[in-house]
Amino acid sequence: MATPRQTVCRAALAGLCLLSCYGARSSAAPGRPDPTAKPTRLARALSPKRNDDGTVTSTPRSRPRLSNVPPINSASSMPSSQPAGSVGGLIEDPSGHALDAFYASLRKVEQDRQGLTTVVQWGDSHTTADVLTGTVRSQLQQRFGDAGPGFTLVGKPWRYYRHDHAKLSKRGLWRAERIHAYYSWRRGRRRPRDDFFGAAGVSTHTRWRASATLAARRGTLSAVEIYYLRQRRGGRIAVRAARRRSRKGFAERGRLVRRIFTVSRRFKPGYARIELPPGTREVQLRTGGGEVRVFGVDLQRDAPGVRYHAFGLDGAGANHILKWNETLLADHVRRLAPQLVLLAYGSNEVDSKTMTREGFAKMFDEVLQKIRRVSPGASCLVLGPPDQQRYDRELGSWKRPEKLDYVIAEQRRLAFKHGCGFWDWERAMGGRGSLQRWIDAQPPLAKRDHVHFLVRGYRLLGKGLYRALMQRYKLYRIRTAARPAQKSVGAP
Repeated sequence: MATPRQTVCRAALAGLCLLSCYGARSSAAPGRPDPTAKPTRLARALSPKRNDDGTVTSTPRSRPRLSNVPPINSASSMPSSQPAGSVGGLIEDPSGHALDAFYASLRKVEQDRQGLTTVVQWGDSHTTADVLTGTVRSQLQQRFGDAGPGFTLVGKPWRYYRHDHAKLSKRGLWRAERIHAYYSWRRGRRRPRDDFFGAAGVSTHTRWRASATLAARRGTLSAVEIYYLRQRRGGRIAVRAARRRSRKGFAERGRLVRRIFTVSRRFKPGYARIELPPGTREVQLRTGGGEVRVFGVDLQRDAPGVRYHAFGLDGAGANHILKWNETLLADHVRRLAPQLVLLAYGSNEVDSKTMTREGFAKMFDEVLQKIRRVSPGASCLVLGPPDQQRYDRELGSWKRPEKLDYVIAEQRRLAFKHGCGFWDWERAMGGRGSLQRWIDAQPPLAKRDHVHFLVRGYRLLGKGLYRALMQRYKLYRIRTAARPAQKSVGAP
């Protein structure tokens, strides 16, 4: 136990410590940092730098602001030399009639407020994200009418798959096979038994009791059309509809609207269009009784307008279209009846070590021929690959792929050869080397992998593509409105 003298000494020592601390704090001027304190890392980074002559220069910003990135379709983002036939924005069309079928359908929907305009886009991972395509879909539907979210796969076939206008979930064991993985199975893995992949290039099937839910992110659904395969020992699909989206993502108390039996003596495509009760927001598919293979579901809304289908596959190239079963593909495309077909490939082709310019030109020419065969009468638009870079370990820096120039050049040449339009994605971004500005923008617009974009970047590109389409549509309206007047000039 401490004596009274020890207690007094301890109290005096504590008082001296407090007075010394208070004096050290009060010695510095109020509102100013202590000159003896060590500056922090942030203060050192923001502090002005002195040159050799003693002058002070301000620290530049580490990243340019968003305003430094040229807007899509602006004059600053376009190179000084315009290619021939690029009238009306970034869509190049020397013939001037590549998109007439698409614009005629839009004109009918806009004037008569009836009918349906369908757009189908095939592409790689840029299309799989459904952000660029979802933006174009939203813009078209806001102006011409919303005819539904469109085609979507069942459940979530892989991690990065999403639909911008539909919410997807699943239960049970679903197996998804993609067309470009069909020819790259390693030894020891199970190969698919056939080449039936559907218009989206994906085959989703199950042999057990499983379920998948599809819900509209906004609005209601009027009908759904299920694309499936009829086969021996096929199972059944119970389709249920619910007016409210459940929190867990499954319509447990949904109303049973149809049972589909997929059994058949031979393999052939099957379709089931189901009218839904008024106010339906969520649809659930429950399988059982055998193997069920579903290629996708078309979510429809009974209203005049636009329906935009996005078929994207991660890591796919245009050559995978040649490996589709053409009979099944043509049957699905005939069912979709598109007025516009878009092809967005090229980012994965530049990584091929064996591809030559002649080989790419021959392959892409065959792809366009096949697309023309399965969708006769539809307009065609080719989207060139965006500006991108690859990391060179020898140089220790990022550089432009050597094959990107001739991939864009051959896509443009073959698009004009087959009567298609061409949208130069790289030019829309600002030209060669513009990707770095998209990465360094604040907030950033592209990812650090120097290939893909962030959501805000895809949204910006989608709005640019929509404006380019509408610029051509404006010219089409002027041209078609002037035809009757020209015919009546020589009339008596």
